[in-house]
Amino acid sequence: MDDLERQRLIEQEGVTFHYSHDEYLKNHPEIEKLHNGEMIPEKGLFKVLVKAPGGKFMLATIGILLAVIVILGFLHKTNQDFIGKVNMNLSAFAFEDTVYVTLKFDPSADGTAVAATVSALTTDDQIVAQHELSGNLSDKELLLRTTFNDFEVYTVKAAIKMNGQEKTLSVLVSR
Repeated sequence: MDDLERQRLIEQEGVTFHYSHDEYLKNHPEIEKLHNGEMIPEKGLFKVLVKAPGGKFMLATIGILLAVIVILGFLHKTNQDFIGKVNMNLSAFAFEDTVYVTLKFDPSADGTAVAATVSALTTDDQIVAQHELSGNLSDKELLLRTTFNDFEVYTVKAAIKMNGQEKTLSVLVSR
């Protein structure tokens, strides 16, 4: 039974089938080249991205985003910030069974009042203890210090209020 007989049997059942593989390949020369093995597709993600339309733009965008993430990772420190022109720095270390916390403010001549809420947190962000600290900025650097009992304290966070602005600093406890 050849193809014509099969097509007649199918048409007798009420199904019309008009498809010619040769006609399809004539209308789609790229497919014919792939079918014959004349054209081999590129292999490898990098080669495909460079060859595809917009691929170079996409690669450049990915490269720029990676560079920005790396640069911000090195430059941004969660234990330092500014309110106005005043630099703030939070540090914490553990010694024996106590965690020592220091909140340092650079000198400022305006005499602004500073209020800080310092919290000790465990690895699953549960607050173990909390202390309220306050002071006034002057020509000398301001140091606000406190201690916590070391109940597996992992991070220390400080919410600082000054000049109507609020910033949050956090630092891992160094052991």
